[in-house]
Amino acid sequence: MTTGNAYQIKRRYGVGWMSEAWELFKLAPLTWIGALIGAWIAQTAINVFVEMPIQNSFTEIGTAIHGGASRAMQPWQWALLPFVCLVQMLVASYISSGCLRMALGAMRRRVVHVEDVFSGWPCTLRLFGYNIVNAICIMILCGAPGAAIVYCVFNHGNLGLSVAIIAISTLVIVATLVFSTFVMMGQLLVVEGTSVFEAYKQVFTTMRPHYGAILGAVTVMVLLCLASMCTFFLAGFVLAPMWLILQALVGRDTLGISAGPESLPPNWLSPGSEGPPGAWPPPPKV
Repeated sequence: MTTGNAYQIKRRYGVGWMSEAWELFKLAPLTWIGALIGAWIAQTAINVFVEMPIQNSFTEIGTAIHGGASRAMQPWQWALLPFVCLVQMLVASYISSGCLRMALGAMRRRVVHVEDVFSGWPCTLRLFGYNIVNAICIMILCGAPGAAIVYCVFNHGNLGLSVAIIAISTLVIVATLVFSTFVMMGQLLVVEGTSVFEAYKQVFTTMRPHYGAILGAVTVMVLLCLASMCTFFLAGFVLAPMWLILQALVGRDTLGISAGPESLPPNWLSPGSEGPPGAWPPPPKV
């Protein structure tokens, strides 16, 4: 739709986001693959040199026999368990924040670099807090069906009650997966500087009209990931960047995340003109 010397961009929702994500990925495929490999190497190094030594310090060694009895875990070793979980979440938040910043840069048509995947430290602690809130909510949602299933296993005499509880538990688990999908999009707001609770508020208010389109795109992406098993997951080098870019596009179109300098008037003069090389948004055809 044209308006004077500018025009209103027609957004593509749902599966259309995947098409746009593919186009953005093709602008720098080797950069994205290199960034993923770099992130994997960093994650592995942290696991080997930081997390594993901590875990080994409290892992029960059943084969170590002292006086005919296995060496039991000491209280101080149990106390380290929450610390290890927090370290793992912090590392994951650092890697995720860098990947999301890279995806936002691609969405804004900026040139992305491999080292961008390590640029997430400024927003790591905010994302860490957001992920902790997510984990608590998911544990609460999953705790009830988990307890119900355990009850059914040990009280299987009442078949009707068992079936009812398992059915309700299944619905709760599905709802938890849907909840996780939406709050995952809120990570973008946190990376952009929004507070944790404001991000939650926007996910369940601003994004609400687009829940169907988001679930449709995510479902297609999940099916593609399952199909990637036929390629021994090599297709993950394409699907993982597309998933990150997809999140950025969803954030742009449903959460109002800025498209950056491109939100200014387009760098072409009028509808129908070719514009300079790399003009964005692309001039509409007349």
